[in-house]
Amino acid sequence: MCVGQTCTPGAVLPAKMRIIEASHDLLGEYRLYCEDADELLFTENESNTERLWRVPNATPFVKTQSTITSFTVTQNAVNPARVGNEGGGGL
Repeated sequence: MCVGQTCTPGAVLPAKMRIIEASHDLLGEYRLYCEDADELLFTENESNTERLWRVPNATPFVKTQSTITSFTVTQNAVNPARVGNEGGGGL
């Protein structure tokens, strides 16, 4: 079992464990363990201005109501480079 950055000696992670690592200059290093996630999904924390105000989006990877509520997103909202400031495990 892992809590924060400390793991119990001999801990064995489940076979279907995906890990998101985040780094911040002031807050340090963090890991999000996504058990049973089929894949990791990432997008940016940018409003979908095209949908909200009919103004072109500044980036192709924008948040939508579905990313906010359940992270069940359309593939065009997911960054294929697997980076972004919002992320989670998809089932």
